[in-house]
Amino acid sequence: MKLDFFTDISHELRTPLTLILSPLEVLLNDRTLKDEHKTTLKTVERNSSRMLRLINQLLDFVKISNNKLNLTVEKVYVPSLINSVVDNFNFIAVEQNVTLKVVDKSKEGVVWADIDKLEKIFFNLLSNSFKYIGDGDEVKVEIFDDETSLTINIYDNGIGIEEGVNEKLFDRFVNLPNHSDKGVLSTGIGLSIVKELVNIHKGNIYYTSNSEDGTTFSVKLLKGLEHFSVDTKIIENDILKEIEEESIVLNRDINKNEILTDEDNPTLLLVEDNVEVRGFIKSVLQKKFTIYEAGNGFQGLEIAKKHLPDIIVSDLMMPIMSGDEFLEKVRDTIEISHIPFILLTAKTDKNTKIKSVNSGVDDYITKPFSPTYLLSKIESLIEQRRRLQQKFQSTLDEKVIVNLQPEKPEVTSLDQKFLNELKELMEENIDNSSLVVEDLVEKMAVSRSVFFKKLKSLTGLSPIEYIKEVRLNRAVQLLKIGEYNMSQITYMIGFNDPRYFSKCFKEKYNVTPTEYRRSLTNK
Repeated sequence: MKLDFFTDISHELRTPLTLILSPLEVLLNDRTLKDEHKTTLKTVERNSSRMLRLINQLLDFVKISNNKLNLTVEKVYVPSLINSVVDNFNFIAVEQNVTLKVVDKSKEGVVWADIDKLEKIFFNLLSNSFKYIGDGDEVKVEIFDDETSLTINIYDNGIGIEEGVNEKLFDRFVNLPNHSDKGVLSTGIGLSIVKELVNIHKGNIYYTSNSEDGTTFSVKLLKGLEHFSVDTKIIENDILKEIEEESIVLNRDINKNEILTDEDNPTLLLVEDNVEVRGFIKSVLQKKFTIYEAGNGFQGLEIAKKHLPDIIVSDLMMPIMSGDEFLEKVRDTIEISHIPFILLTAKTDKNTKIKSVNSGVDDYITKPFSPTYLLSKIESLIEQRRRLQQKFQSTLDEKVIVNLQPEKPEVTSLDQKFLNELKELMEENIDNSSLVVEDLVEKMAVSRSVFFKKLKSLTGLSPIEYIKEVRLNRAVQLLKIGEYNMSQITYMIGFNDPRYFSKCFKEKYNVTPTEYRRSLTNK
């Protein structure tokens, strides 16, 4: 009930605050406004914004309590973010005669993080520092990093934190003894939320404090993406995005990124130019798939032709060959045109979607997305393909193979042409007992591996199973006609041995050809 109350009242307060801040923005942009009035209105705006942040903090508190606070991470240049947060305190620093400075000692200064939540962490910590300092004191923010992590220290030389509160400092609704002369009231949830926000980033926060040297809060964040959960959404921001050197070298050995896993797993081709994003997605998918990687569409096309993956997941915006160009190449190449294709992109406009659909994309996922959502989409597509195979095989039981028509849009036109040609070839050779898989491969003008993989993907049958299915279904036709004996039927469908024909027939229909004919006569 308390959490519901927090949620309801916070939402109710946001509406009037919005109606305060929006007109304020209009007034402050009015060039005819006098300077003395503008100074007053800026004070109103600053405190209204602070109230909005407190309300948002309450909403975050509710989400944390209900385990519903999810991350949407992107590359963040922390020194820039720190400076933008510190700008909010410059006026207070001047007003209170406090020295406020930022010291950037980082080499890169970049981490993957939820920028909104990171901003709240630093804003709360700086607000906390300003509560316990006085005239002439100092607040300093230091940033430094190494290969694996980035640390932000927020130091103040204020009154310090009393001993014995270490374990309680980050607890909810705990108010520390306030020895400053400001009488600042605290909600008791600021540091608690900071701790929670750092935790969901898989980071660490700690502090050192004494009455002589003041207090230092340290936030340590890990670099990379591997530590985030599978529910984390990822945004690729163009400002910080660097095109990796390996992604623009055409003659790169594309086999270096291949990962060999369980041979029974489905194979997946992941095409993404951002190495960190690719690594994070791969870490989620590699438990269920054998994964091949590529940094752009050009590399992806070569890998797809070489390994014939069961499914392709590709980014849209990439160097050398974009995702939509890659998709068109796949759909125009007979060896790989059957492979399900998922496109990932930050572009959500209607024209991009229409172009992708017209090019034959099977699914279209916009960024930011959850890897868990992507995994469910991939599994759904594979299940759809499995059902298509079952439907194909059930149709084989009911009709002559030559009358089968692959259904749209589940199969592309090139795949339909492939199946139609194969059916015609089988019709021509239905009584040819010497027909082998190599004959079909030669006639279809594709490699043996492509033929096996493509036929299995479209029908769920191996070439030998396919040939047997066609012949046994023709046997059913001939048995229904009733004009031929068992020996004649055996040789008409390409079997040399009536006993072997009878065995295969029983394996498929659970009755012998003779029993099947008898059942027809009885009916």
